[in-house]
Amino acid sequence: LGSTPLTELPRISSALTPFRGDVTMLGGLCCDSGREHGDGSGDHARAGAAYLTATHPRKTSGKDIKAGTSIDQFAAAYFEGKTRFGSLELGCEEGIQGGNCDNGYSCAYSNSISWRTQDTPNPPEIRPRAVFERMFGTADEEKDPAKRQRFGEFRRSILDLALGEAQSLKSSLGGADRRKLDEYLYAIRDVEKRIQSIERDNAVRAPVKTALQTIQV
Repeated sequence: LGSTPLTELPRISSALTPFRGDVTMLGGLCCDSGREHGDGSGDHARAGAAYLTATHPRKTSGKDIKAGTSIDQFAAAYFEGKTRFGSLELGCEEGIQGGNCDNGYSCAYSNSISWRTQDTPNPPEIRPRAVFERMFGTADEEKDPAKRQRFGEFRRSILDLALGEAQSLKSSLGGADRRKLDEYLYAIRDVEKRIQSIERDNAVRAPVKTALQTIQV
């Protein structure tokens, strides 16, 4: 490893020439975990799975997928509680998470670059409306506090019921199914956190709105 002053930039980067004293050019980089390493074809799936995990994924099209925790999730864990959402996974096109998508590699590898754990990918959200409502809430929630409260209580009752049934079911499941159930429970807990976060935000927003209305009057 070493470094040398930049005297001339590559043609594709020539627009940065006036700033070459402030630029660091990196070369010789490689995501070795995306190579085949004896697993044969499946470059697209391996590339997606290894991109943020730096882990060579297990070649399987079944439930026993395995990659690694992605770097974005380490950041999400570090900043937990400091932002409204730990992370937002966004995409442009729908992708299934099961089945064989690339020469024996699960579709989960091809369609998720974010992994919460080594066997739990974070599928991206592709619906703009769903993203907007997740970030800002629905119109009814914003405009009508009574509706917001009723809706929140309704959601909490459903979550409590789902958690109770899931926990009672867990002891009767095998290893692979327990992992899937854990993913389901994690998703429910994430919804709970979102509800609590929205409620905190609304509690702060309401006094501000009242104060503004008083000033206008």
